[in-house]
Amino acid sequence: MRQGKEGGFGVPESALRVALVLRDGEWTIGQPLEVPPTILPGSTHEPGAGAPRGGAWFDVVDARGLVVYRRAIPGLDHAVVEGRQEGERIVRVVAPARQTFSLLVPRPPAGGRIDVHGPADVLASRPLPGAKGGVA
Repeated sequence: MRQGKEGGFGVPESALRVALVLRDGEWTIGQPLEVPPTILPGSTHEPGAGAPRGGAWFDVVDARGLVVYRRAIPGLDHAVVEGRQEGERIVRVVAPARQTFSLLVPRPPAGGRIDVHGPADVLASRPLPGAKGGVA
């Protein structure tokens, strides 16, 4: 599995597509679907760095609990908004009843999982099938 900064050329790697679905205020992660080997964007995770301070992202985590891949999920942090503008009364923007995001993730080592994080906390988590042959 490739780690490091975004950009550059990669080699095709085993990947999975998962659907992240918001239904009636609850986030769920659908069954992972295998896709042909593909070149994935580079991970934005820096080993030893903490979690991002805002926005929404997903982590692919190995069996030891270490983040092996991280990507932002543009638009997810805008699904539900509460707050107010200076001098205004409180405003609440209600999310649509259903919203779906499609995520392309590298196949992790055996025992790995995907964790989806939002502005507040972990929104959803699901085990992922491990790499073929037991190694990534």
